Amino acid sequence: PGFYVNRCLGPFLVEVSALAKDGVSLEALDKAMKNFGMPVGPATLADEVGIDVVSHVASFLSNADLGVRMEGGDISLMQN
Repeated sequence: PGFYVNRCLGPFLVEVSALAKDGVSLEALDKAMKNFGMPVGPATLADEVGIDVVSHVASFLSNADLGVRMEGGDISLMQN
């Protein structure tokens, strides 16, 4: 969980979970990110990495002292 990519992925998925909790569909998020130029959207990325891995990394990073970068999301969305 201390790798560079995980530290970048964590805040990204925090924002994705906050948007999803606010009612934005995962399909819309994936489409928007692909239109922006990303190779895959956040839902597809989480699926490819593995929801269990994403959940573990999110849980670990949310308990780390990384300040506001990890606040605002709901990792329980990935645990169910």
